[in-house]
Amino acid sequence: RMRDSNELKKFRQALYDSNFTEESIDRFVTYLGSKCISLAIKQVCKSEDLFLITDISTLMKIYRIVYFDGNNMRLHRVYSSALMKYIFFRAGVENLRGHYSKSKYSFLK
Repeated sequence: RMRDSNELKKFRQALYDSNFTEESIDRFVTYLGSKCISLAIKQVCKSEDLFLITDISTLMKIYRIVYFDGNNMRLHRVYSSALMKYIFFRAGVENLRGHYSKSKYSFLK
C-alpha cells in the first residue's frame, strides 16, 4: 500500500523524464503496489509505504525477495523490474531505463 503521494509524483516524473509512456508509468505504479512487493516490505522492515523507504540496502533486501518470488518469475519479473526502477530513482540514477548490473551499479549492494 502506497501513501506518500509527493514521493509517488516525483517517481512518476522521473519515469516520464526517462521517456516512459503514461501507460507504462501506470503499470509500474500498479506493480509497486502489488501484494508481492508489500509482503516483501513487511518481511524486511516495519514500513508499509514503499515510498517512505529511502535506504538503498533495505530496498535491495526487498528486491532480492521479490526477484525470487514465484509470481514474479511466472510474470516475467514485472514486479522486480518496477522495483528496480524505483531503486534507481532513490539512488539518483538519472535514466530509469537502465537494467540492473552489479558491475555498472556497484553501489547497489
